[in-house]
Amino acid sequence: MVLTRSEDGQDDILHIDIEADGSKGAELKIPLIGKNCPLVEPNTLQSQHVFMNGKEIYKFAVNTVPESIKKALDESNTKLEDVDCFILHQANVRIIESIADKLNVSKDKFYVNLHKYGNTSAASIAIALLEAIQDGTVKNPSLLVLSGFGAGLTWGTAVIKWRG
Repeated sequence: MVLTRSEDGQDDILHIDIEADGSKGAELKIPLIGKNCPLVEPNTLQSQHVFMNGKEIYKFAVNTVPESIKKALDESNTKLEDVDCFILHQANVRIIESIADKLNVSKDKFYVNLHKYGNTSAASIAIALLEAIQDGTVKNPSLLVLSGFGAGLTWGTAVIKWRG
């Protein structure tokens, strides 16, 4: 899927909020032994695995993502109740449901495809968006919120008008 500039000149990306908090980066990372060295021997990567403090990442996601969504909606002068569909990073269902609860929005407005693919990492929002368009969940036009989080710790939200 490729997003491009609209041909009619209307701005359909209403707002983007992207943030990071490096102080919590140790909660989700791949520890590298030569991380401060410009060259890392190839064999040093073999014994390194992704580390995630699941409890801390859950708390981070269910607190940070709703705030990012509220901020992006506020900055775009958009009301929460006007959003047709929320497409979030598909990390786990409990996180998505907790975010819906924090926002006081029906879980029916949150697209979930975790049962098909699991957590596809950075591809999860794009896959879910494409699938939601293909299965008719996202109609033309729709007001969408796309929001995710990841290593670093990083997070971001986009409010877009979909005119497929």
